[in-house]
Amino acid sequence: MGAPRVLSDAFIPEGPNHYRGKVRENYDLPDGRRIIIATDRLRFS
Repeated sequence: MGAPRVLSDAFIPEGPNHYRGKVRENYDLPDGRRIIIATDRLRFS
């Protein structure tokens, strides 16, 4: 079985007002809305 395919980073360069939490990427939009991308932590050992 091959290695799992995972998204290791959810950064969007064009996204305004980016800040990073422990398991979330956050973008505050100019109109007051917020985009939140939440992830699970994966451990490969």
